[in-house]
Amino acid sequence: MNDSLLNKLIMIILTLFLILLPIFYLPITTDFFEFNKMALLFITSLILLLLWCLKIITERKVQFFTTPFTIPILLFALITTISLFWQSSYKMGSLLSPLGPITILCTLLLYIIITNNQGENLQHSLSLGLIGSGVLLAALSLLSLFSIFGLPNPNGTIYLTSLYLLLPVSFLLSKIISQKSPLFIAIFIFIIISEIALLISLKNSGITVLPYQIGFSILKSLSSSARSLILGIGSGNFLTAFTLARPAELNYTPYWNILFTTSSSYLLTLATELGFIAGLIFLFFPLRLGILAIRGNKLLKNPIIYPLFIAFLIQIFTISNITIFVYTFILLSLISTPKKILDLHLKRFFPFLLAPLILIVTTSLILFILASRVYLAEVYFKKSLDAIPKNLGQEVYDFQKKAIRANPYPDKYHSAFSQTSLALANALAGKKDLTKDDNQKILLLTQQAIDESRVAASLGIGNVNNWTNLAAIYTSLMKLVQGSDERAISAYQQAIALNPQDPQSQLSLGGIYYAKGDYDEAAKYFQKAISLKKDWANAHYNLAATYKALGKIDEAKKEMAIVLSLVPVDSTDYKKAQEELEKLNSM
Repeated sequence: MNDSLLNKLIMIILTLFLILLPIFYLPITTDFFEFNKMALLFITSLILLLLWCLKIITERKVQFFTTPFTIPILLFALITTISLFWQSSYKMGSLLSPLGPITILCTLLLYIIITNNQGENLQHSLSLGLIGSGVLLAALSLLSLFSIFGLPNPNGTIYLTSLYLLLPVSFLLSKIISQKSPLFIAIFIFIIISEIALLISLKNSGITVLPYQIGFSILKSLSSSARSLILGIGSGNFLTAFTLARPAELNYTPYWNILFTTSSSYLLTLATELGFIAGLIFLFFPLRLGILAIRGNKLLKNPIIYPLFIAFLIQIFTISNITIFVYTFILLSLISTPKKILDLHLKRFFPFLLAPLILIVTTSLILFILASRVYLAEVYFKKSLDAIPKNLGQEVYDFQKKAIRANPYPDKYHSAFSQTSLALANALAGKKDLTKDDNQKILLLTQQAIDESRVAASLGIGNVNNWTNLAAIYTSLMKLVQGSDERAISAYQQAIALNPQDPQSQLSLGGIYYAKGDYDEAAKYFQKAISLKKDWANAHYNLAATYKALGKIDEAKKEMAIVLSLVPVDSTDYKKAQEELEKLNSM
C-alpha cells in the first residue's frame, strides 16, 4: 500500500465522517443521538490513528507538524485526563458523558492527525463534507419537522440543529460572495429555508437552558476549593455541582424541579467540570485566531474562518453538542498552517520503531474490545426499556441483567435493575395462594432491589438521583423489612446533603416521619420544604395534615387556606382541599 493510497484513504474516511456525524443516530441504544455520535467518533479516531501508523511504517519515517494551536491542544488533552483520574468520583459516568473525556480526546486526536496529513485535496474534501452534512441535515430536519416517515431530528434537538446549520450557511455565504456559484446559491437557499422552518418551530416549542446567572453562580461556588477551581468538579459531573450549589431562587422559576446536567453554555460547563484553566485554554483558540486574522488579510479570505468563529461563539454563549464541538476543532485544523518540527528517516533504525507502533495497535484493539462491551450493554439496556410498556417483566429483568454483566459500572443500570426487582417482587406478592418457592423468590427479589440500589449509590455517589432511588426502595419496604424506615431516612438525608435547596427531598423525608407517626419531625421537614418553595401547594397540604394530627387545628386551617390560594379553582385538588378545610372548620 503506497503513501498516495493511504492519504486518499484518510481523506475519504474523514470526509465521510464529517458528512455522517450530524445526521448519524441509531435507535438501538437509550440515547439515539449523542451516544452513537460518540461511538462513531471513537471508531473513526482509532481507524485514522492506525492508518497514520501504517503510513509511518510504509514510509519508514516519522514526521510531525505543529501549528500555533498544537501546544494548547495538548494542554487541553492533559487537563482533561488529569481531571478524569484526579477529580471525577464516577469515572464511567465521566467517560460516557457526551462531551466528556472520550469526545474531547478523540477530537483533539483528529486535530493532530489532520494537521499532520494536510494537503489541498484534504481541505477541499472536508469543506465539501461541511456542505454535504448541511444539506443532509437540513433535508432530514424538514422531514422530521413535518412528521414525514416518522423520523426524529438526527441531531437530537431543533435548537442544536438550528445552531449547527449556521456553520454551512456562513461557509456557503462566503463562497457565494467570492465565486457566485449557482450551485452554492441553491444549496444556501435550501438550508436557509430549513433554518427558518426550524426557528419558527423553536419559537412555538421553546428551549430549556439553565439561566446564565445560575450558571455563573454554580461556577463561582467552586472558588471555595483551589483544587476544584483549577481542575473543576470532574468531567461529566455538572449535575453534582448543580445540586450542591443551586440557589434557592431557582425554586420560583419554571425550572425548579429540573436537574440540569449542563450549564448555561458549553464554556461554563467546561470551566465547571474541568476547571478555569481548561476554560481559559478554550477561550485562547478564538482569541489567537482573531489575532492571526487581524495580522494577515489572507486568513480572512479563507471561507473556513467564518463557520469556525461562529462555532466558537455558539459554545461560548450557549449549549453545544458533539457535532458542533468536533466540527470546531476540525475546522481549526484546516485553517492552521502546519510547520514541520520533526523529520526522521528510520530505514536503518526501523526495527526500533516497530515496538511503539505495535503498542499503539495493540492498545487500539484492546480499547475497541472494551468499547464494544460498553456499546453492547447499552443495546441490552435499551431492549429492557422497550419491554416495559409491553408489560414483559421477565424480559426487562433479563436484559438489564445482561447489561450489567456486559458493563457493571453505569449506575443507571443498577438503579433501574433495583426498581425492576422490586416491581417483580410486588407483582409476585399480589398472587393468590403463594407457594414456598414464590415466597423465596419474593425475598430474593426484595434483597436484590436493596443491593442494586446500594450499588448504584456507591458508584454514582455524587448523583442525587441514586440516593432518592435508594430512599424510595427502602420507603416501599417499610412495612415488610425491619429497619427500612431508618435506612430510608438516612438515604434522604444524604440526598438533602447533595441537593440542599431541593424542597422535594424535604417533603419526602417529612412523609416518612408522618408514616411513622412522628408528627413533630414530619412538621419540621414540611416547614423546611415550604421555606424553600413557599408557593408549593403539596407542602402546605402535608403540613396542614400534620398539624391536624398534632391537634393544632388553627394552624392546619391556615395551611389549608394557603393551599386553596395556590391551586386552580376548577381543579380536583381545589375541591379536595376545600372539603378538608370544611372538616377542619367543623372541628
